[in-house]
Amino acid sequence: MDYLFLSKDIVRIQAGTDVRNKASQKVLENAGFVREGTIRKSAFNKGEWSDGYIYSILREEWTEPRILDKNPRS
Repeated sequence: MDYLFLSKDIVRIQAGTDVRNKASQKVLENAGFVREGTIRKSAFNKGEWSDGYIYSILREEWTEPRILDKNPRS
């Protein structure tokens, strides 16, 4: 996310996750992504359809780099 907003002229990043994947949802939310909605029957895996959530973060919601080290060590 940091790399994309710092190096590209984009206004939005989006990500999707299975509704059952609570760990991925927490990671996205902790990174500042907002859940926008549910995509019903968006994936077919192991013989069954599953729903997904769509998340996004907009450039104006991204405040500063969180992952990239601003002060690299020598």
